[in-house]
Amino acid sequence: MLFTFALGTAAGDLVSERMDLGYWLSAVLFGLAIAAVALAHLKLGLDAVWSFWIAYILTRPLGASIGDHLSQPTGDGGLGLGTVITSALFLTVILALVVYLSVTRRDVTEPQRGTRPEQARGRRSGCVQVYAAKVGCGDHSSRSPHGTGRSSPSRGGRPAVTTA
Repeated sequence: MLFTFALGTAAGDLVSERMDLGYWLSAVLFGLAIAAVALAHLKLGLDAVWSFWIAYILTRPLGASIGDHLSQPTGDGGLGLGTVITSALFLTVILALVVYLSVTRRDVTEPQRGTRPEQARGRRSGCVQVYAAKVGCGDHSSRSPHGTGRSSPSRGGRPAVTTA
């Protein structure tokens, strides 16, 4: 995590200051790079893990370039808002996004077909993880902890199905 922060900040400073592109153009370039990663993932099949980490690393210089553009003095290529106002703007945008996603739940994915809601959320209905991995999870009254598959009245006399 610290490595990605350091790498991202250094990349942002390199592009905006050392290459003399300026803060705004640097932000646009990093934004386009993130869009290219998303496009590569969606259209070209770039691995999801690689896509995530590349985009994650690129968000740091993007944020730093935008922050520098807002906070740095006009003589240095910024808007001169200062760090307090820039921080307040970032906080406002982040809070607005969190509230929006909390209210609309647009970031919540639907469970897969045939999956019980508690499994889709990653919960195991009160199962102990080790027990769940050993014999499965579901109607525990019909299962023997030893996997014998004996029938139970709660399952209508049908034998319990166990997984190894």
